[in-house]
Amino acid sequence: QIEYCHLAHDEQSIAMLARAFEKNLAELAEHCLNDPLAVTYSPADFPSVDVTQAAINELVELYPDLENVVALTSLQQGLAFQTSALSIEQHDPYHVQVLVYLKGTLNEVALQQAWTDLLNRHLSLRLVVAPNRVGAGLGVVRSASEHRLIRASVPGGDAKEMVAELQRTDRLMRFDLEQGPLIRLTWLQASPEQQILMMSNHHILLDGWSAPLVLEELASLYQSASEASPITLPRAFDWSTHLAWLAKQDQDAARSYWREHLSRLSFASRLNLPAAQEAGIGFGEAWLSLDKESGARLEGFCRAHGLTQATVLLGAYALMLGRLSRLDEIVIGSVRSGRSSALPQVDRGIGLFIDTMPLYLELSAGQSLVQWLQSLQAEQAVQESHAHFGLTAAQALTPFAGTPLFEALFVYANYPAPKGERKFGALQLQSVGGEDGAHYPVSLSVIPSEELTMRLSFDRSRIDQAQGEQLIARLGALLRALPHHAQTSLKAVPLLQDPERRALVSQAAGATLDVAQPTQTLPDLFGEQVLRHPDAVAVVYETQSLSYAELDARANQMARVLIAKGVGPDQLVAIMLDRSPEMIVALLAIVKAGGAYLPLDPDYPAARLEFMLADSQARVLITTDARYASLVQSIEQARAQNPEAMLVRTPLVMPPALHLDAPEMMAELSAQSDAPIRQSERLAVLHSEHLAYLIYTSGSTGRPKGAGIAHQNVIRLLTQTQDWFEFDHRDVWSLFHSIAFDFSVWEIWGALGYGGKLVIVPDEIRRSTPDFVRLLKNERVTVLNQTPSAFEVLIAEDAQQHDPSDPLSLRAVIFGGEALNPTKLKPWWALHPVGTPELINMYGITETTVHVTYRVLTLADAEGDTSYVGEPIPDLASYILDTALEPVPQGVVGELYIAGAGLARGYLGRAGLSAERFIASPFGAPGSRMYRTGDLAYRAANGEIAFLGRADDQVKIRGYRIETGEIEAALLHGFESQLGQVAVIARGVGGEQRLVAYVVARVGQEMPEQSVLRAKLLETLPEFMVPQAFVTMESLPLTPNGKLDRRRLPEPSAASSTTEHRAPRTETEKVLCALFAEVTNNTQVGLDDNFFAIGGDSISAMRLVSRARAMGLQMSTRDVFAHQSPFALAVSVHEGTVPDSAARSYWREHLSRLSFASRLNLPAAQEAGIGFGEAWLSLDKESG
Repeated sequence: QIEYCHLAHDEQSIAMLARAFEKNLAELAEHCLNDPLAVTYSPADFPSVDVTQAAINELVELYPDLENVVALTSLQQGLAFQTSALSIEQHDPYHVQVLVYLKGTLNEVALQQAWTDLLNRHLSLRLVVAPNRVGAGLGVVRSASEHRLIRASVPGGDAKEMVAELQRTDRLMRFDLEQGPLIRLTWLQASPEQQILMMSNHHILLDGWSAPLVLEELASLYQSASEASPITLPRAFDWSTHLAWLAKQDQDAARSYWREHLSRLSFASRLNLPAAQEAGIGFGEAWLSLDKESGARLEGFCRAHGLTQATVLLGAYALMLGRLSRLDEIVIGSVRSGRSSALPQVDRGIGLFIDTMPLYLELSAGQSLVQWLQSLQAEQAVQESHAHFGLTAAQALTPFAGTPLFEALFVYANYPAPKGERKFGALQLQSVGGEDGAHYPVSLSVIPSEELTMRLSFDRSRIDQAQGEQLIARLGALLRALPHHAQTSLKAVPLLQDPERRALVSQAAGATLDVAQPTQTLPDLFGEQVLRHPDAVAVVYETQSLSYAELDARANQMARVLIAKGVGPDQLVAIMLDRSPEMIVALLAIVKAGGAYLPLDPDYPAARLEFMLADSQARVLITTDARYASLVQSIEQARAQNPEAMLVRTPLVMPPALHLDAPEMMAELSAQSDAPIRQSERLAVLHSEHLAYLIYTSGSTGRPKGAGIAHQNVIRLLTQTQDWFEFDHRDVWSLFHSIAFDFSVWEIWGALGYGGKLVIVPDEIRRSTPDFVRLLKNERVTVLNQTPSAFEVLIAEDAQQHDPSDPLSLRAVIFGGEALNPTKLKPWWALHPVGTPELINMYGITETTVHVTYRVLTLADAEGDTSYVGEPIPDLASYILDTALEPVPQGVVGELYIAGAGLARGYLGRAGLSAERFIASPFGAPGSRMYRTGDLAYRAANGEIAFLGRADDQVKIRGYRIETGEIEAALLHGFESQLGQVAVIARGVGGEQRLVAYVVARVGQEMPEQSVLRAKLLETLPEFMVPQAFVTMESLPLTPNGKLDRRRLPEPSAASSTTEHRAPRTETEKVLCALFAEVTNNTQVGLDDNFFAIGGDSISAMRLVSRARAMGLQMSTRDVFAHQSPFALAVSVHEGTVPDSAARSYWREHLSRLSFASRLNLPAAQEAGIGFGEAWLSLDKESG
C-alpha cells in the first residue's frame, strides 16, 4: 500500500513505482539466495557496542562461528586483564572447578546432548574475549560446536586420588581467553556405579549464583535427552538484556558517589595478620556453622535494631580484621548480586552478574556498635544503586590505581535454593564440591541456612591452616557476643573471650610483678661494696684510678658541701663535667647528699642546656671554670644572634655553681670529713622512693621532657636481673655512653653496685673504633653495653684485630637503645663461638628505667630478620594492647605498655603529658600504672615479644629516642620567614635509620643552603637530632584526606647537597669518594661534599675509618670530624699510605691479565660449620 498526494502524483505513476519496487525486491532476494555475501555482519547487527566494519571483518576472520559481539562488563574486563598478566608458571586464581558426584549408570550420548543444549540456551557460556587490537572491552559469542564433553581417563586408585589428579590435570589446561572455550565438562567414571562430573570454567563466565543454576538445568536437560522427551525448561534469561540495562545506568552519578566515598581513604587497605607459621601454596578453607540457638539470638538482634543479617556479618568480619591488623579504617570488597529487580526472571539468569565494590569502613568512629552497624547498612543501601560502576573504574578515582584497594572479600551467598529432588536423570546426586577460584588473601562466604554456615578462604602463603581455623572461630565467638554489646562503644567491643584474655594478661606479667619495692638507696648499695672491697679499683680513666675506699671518701666530702648548699632529697643537681673520675665522684656525691643528678652533655647546644637548667630549676650546678665560662658565653651568643630560637624566653639566672677546679672549692672539699654520710646529716631522711636522677628526652612540641627515676627503680633493675647475669666484683664494665643517655645508668651502677671496675672511655677513644677495641683488650672488659649501630662497626674492627692468642675478655655484650637486626651478628659469630661472650638483647626506655626485657641471642636469630626482645624483667609486665587498652591475640601487632616497679614518677612539671603517657593499669591493683611506650610489637607463639618499631613519629637514632616534631618545630622556628612546610622522618637505609628533612620554601623565598639549615639546627639541637639529609620540594605530598603521605616522600640522594660536584683525581681521592658514597648510601660523592651534609654521622664515620684502614689509608675518626670532605681528608692522610706511581704501574699491568675475580668452586661442605678449620700435611723426607 502506497499512500500519495493526488495533487502531486497521478495513479499511473504510482502504479509504475510499485511495479519497479516489486521487481527490484525480487532481484535482491534472488541475488542473496544464489550468491551469499562473504561478510554477513555489519555494525548495525551489534547495536550494543561501538565497533567498526574493519573490526567486524577481523573478528569474523578470527571467529568463523561468530554469533554475536557484546560489551564485556567492568568486572569481566578486570578479570581478563589480571589473567593476561599471569606468567605461564602462575596458577590462574579465576579457574573455577565444580565437582558433581553421581551414583548410577551414565548415558554419555545424553550427557553430550544435554551439554550442547545448555550452551545453546545461554550465550553467556559461549563468550570469549576479543583481542585488544580489535577492540578493547569486547566479547565474542561463539557457537556451541566447540564444546565437546571430555571423557577423562585417570590411573587407578581410590576416588579421592583420582579426583585430585583430575583437578590437577585440568588446572594445567589453562583457559585461552581469546579462543575459548572458557567452560568445559569432564566425565570421570570412578567405578561402574560411581560417576564424577567436573565443570571447570573461567570466572569471567559465571558467578557463584549461576553455578547451581547451570547444574540444575544440566540435570533437567540430561533427563530430557536420556528419555528422548521434550525440554521442559522455561525460556532462558537473555544475558544481553542485562548488558542493555547496564548501558542505561547513570555513570556520572555513580562516579560522583564513588569519588566522595573513597576520598576518605588514607591508604590502600592492607591486612597485617600474624604471619603463617607454616607457609604453603594455594588456598585453604576453614568452615564454621553457628548453632541454632546462637543463630536465633543473632537473628533477634538483627530484628530488634532493624539490621539485615548480611550487614551484621559484614560488620563483624570487618571489625575482626581491622582489630587484628591494627587499622582505624578498612576497605572490604563487598560482592553484590548485580541482578536488577527491574529485569524479569533475572534470578534465573546464568552469567557473571556480580559486582565487587570497595566498602570503606571507619573503625575508630565514636559510635555504639548498633549505631555503627546501622550507618553501615545505610551506606550499603546507597551503594546498591551505584554498584554497576565497576571496581576498576572506582579504583581509578583514588591515588591507589596501581594497587589493590582491599585484601579481604565478603560474599553473602543468598542464592535461590535448588528446585526439585537431588537427582540427575536416573542417577542419584550425592554431593557437590570443588574450588571456586579464591584469589584474595582472605575471603568470607556466608551461606544462609537453618544453621548459618560460613567459609573462610585464605592464601596459604600468608595464613596457615591453624590460623585460618582460629580466624573463623574468632569470628564465630564475636558473632555470639555481639547481641550482648548493642550499646557498647565500637572501640570497646571485645575481640577476645575471657579465658584467652586472662591467659594473655598472665603471660605478660613477670614472675615477681607484685613483690614489694626495695628499700635500699644507691648510697646503701655502694656502701656495701666499699665494706666488701675497699681496696679494689672502682674507677679507671686513662692513667688515673680510684679504689672503692677512695671514691667513697671523695664522694662523702663533696656530698657534705652539697648538703651545705641546700641539697637534699628530691633536689636536682646539674652536672656538666668532662669524662673523668671526678664525674663519677660528683654523681655519687649527689645521691649521697640525698639529691638527684641531672646530667648535662657539654656537646649539647646552648639553647637546650639553658632550657634543661631552667625547666629543672636545678639547685646547684657542678662544673669546672672552663665549662661554666663556655656555657655562659654560648648561651649569651645564641641569645644575641637568634633570640627567637631560644627555648627559654627570659634569660636564665644560672644556679649556684661548684667549680671543682677552683682553688677555693678544692680547699673547701679537702676540709670536709670523708667519713660515711649519716642520715642525720641530710636535710631530710633519704628513702628509696626519692629521685636518683632526671634525664631529658626529646619532646614532640619542641620542648624536651625530663623523666624522674627513683632510687628503688635502679636497685630493683640490678637485683631483678642478677639471676640472669650473675655480676660480681670480678667484672670490668666500660662507661662508653654519655651520662645524659640512660644506658649509662646501667653501666655506672651495674659496676659500682656489684664491686666491679668501671672503665671510663675517653671521648677520643669512643669515636675511634680501633682504639676502643684495643681498650677492651687492655682493660680486660667483661661487660660491654652497646647500641646495635655502634656494635656493627665494632664487629668489623674486631675482625681486623682478631688474634686468637689475645682474645677479648668479654662475657656479656648487652644491646639496647634501638632495634637490633640480628642478621648483622653473623660476622661476629664467625669468629667468636656462640656464648663466648653471650649476646643479649634488652629492650628498654628511659621512662621504665633503662631495661624492660631480656633475651639471649642464638645463631637461629641471625637467620631471621625479626628482632625478638625476649621476656620482661620479673617485676615488670609487658602488655601488647589495642587502642581500647585490650590485649591483642598472639601474633597480632599492638602497642607495647609497660607496668610494674620500673616506671618513672612522670615528667617533671608536665602533669598533662605524664597523665597521657603514664596511665592507670586495668590489669593491676588499684592505683597501679602502666607506661604507653608508643612502640609496636607482637607476642610470638613461644611467648616472646617481637619488636617492630614506632607507632607514632618518634624514632630512635643511635639509641636516642627522638620526636621528629621537635626537629620540625626547630626548623620552622629558625626559618619562619623562609620555610612554609617541613616534614622530618627516619629512613631505613642499609638496615639503619637516619633522619631526613623535607622542606618547602615559602612563595617568593629562596631555600637556604643545607649548610645553613644544619648550622641553625645545631644551635638548638644536639648533633644526633640534626637531619643528615635535606630534600627540597615544591610541596609535601598529601593523602586524599589531607594528611602527610609519608610513603610518597622521595629517597634523598647526594643530589640534595648544595655543593658543586667536583670529580676526584688522585687514587686517594677516588678511594675516599667511593667510601663516602658507600657508608652514606649515596650513589655519587664529589670532592667537596661534606660528610655530614650527605648523611654521615659519628657511627658511619667509624665505619668509614674502618673501611679506609682496610684499604691502607691511615686515618682516625678525629680526622673525619676535622676534615669533612674527601678533598680535605685526602690532604690530611699520612704520606706513604697511598701507593706510589711505580707500584701502581706494576700492579695495573700485573692484574690487567685477570678476566674475572677468582672464585674457588670446590665441592660443597657435607657438614657446614662456623669459623675456620685446619688440615696439616707433612711430606716424608724422601718426597721432600
